[in-house]
Amino acid sequence: MDEQTCCFVGHRLIPKEKRRGIRKKLEWAICTLIELGVTTFLTSGTLGFDIMAAGTVLRLKRAFPHIRLILVLPQENQIRHWRDSSIANYRLIREHADGVIFLLRQNGAGHTEERMQYLAEHSDWCICYLSGEVGETRNTVEYLKSQAIPLVNIAKKPL
Repeated sequence: MDEQTCCFVGHRLIPKEKRRGIRKKLEWAICTLIELGVTTFLTSGTLGFDIMAAGTVLRLKRAFPHIRLILVLPQENQIRHWRDSSIANYRLIREHADGVIFLLRQNGAGHTEERMQYLAEHSDWCICYLSGEVGETRNTVEYLKSQAIPLVNIAKKPL
């Protein structure tokens, strides 16, 4: 079985009352893909779904020590406007990640396009949380679809 890679794409704002259910679906989807040969997981480490996904992968490493978490960060200073509690969580995830890739070294336009292209070029699968019809998440999911990346949308998946 060839090793495969999965990326995560999702909304930054997740309603508090949905987080528990999303975490369960996320864990189910990750475990299912591990059974299919996925060993590497990519996330941009942004607020919301991406941080949730990164934390879930790190927790699952206890049961599946062969899996890896790689942060594909838009830029080095992406946390400059975050709240202290979010920064602490981000730093913990970054400290325990198996690798970090920076797409841009400083602020600059185009990081969304660079991230979409990188994820499409390096992913065999995508687990997404897409509940809306417009926005950056929708654009990224549509781009991944156009590149024939299989998607598991846990916003639409019953558990």
